[in-house]
Amino acid sequence: MAERGQFHLFLYSPPHNIQFFRGWGFYPLVEVPQLVVLMELFREYIAPALGITDRYVGAEPFDPVTNQYNRDMKTWLEQATSGAPPVTVVEVPRAAIRGTPISAAEVRRLLAKRDFSRIKELVPATTLQFLETKFAPSMSATHQE
Repeated sequence: MAERGQFHLFLYSPPHNIQFFRGWGFYPLVEVPQLVVLMELFREYIAPALGITDRYVGAEPFDPVTNQYNRDMKTWLEQATSGAPPVTVVEVPRAAIRGTPISAAEVRRLLAKRDFSRIKELVPATTLQFLETKFAPSMSATHQE
């Protein structure tokens, strides 16, 4: 789905180790002690080995857990005492459609309401097709009385 949804971006090529990057990129359910270990590993070993000096994250206006994670990441990667150089955390504002920031948290909120017309404005066509297939009521169920 990711490849089809990004096909129009001619420079996009999903990494062969995409599961690794997904694992490092999704933390909202990580508990604080685990977060500290993950950030220390990233700052002490991964960032220096790969020459990473900046970590870009999307601003999260809807989900307080992810918003807190972004703040914690800034603390552990930029300010905490470490033998490794700091990694600057750059919070990128979300792109918006009609004033609504594009966010997975917002898409999940709309999905809970089955508001596919609003979801359509926020996601690529391949994502919408997947969500409708997985979560939309079937046509036969909506026509039964």
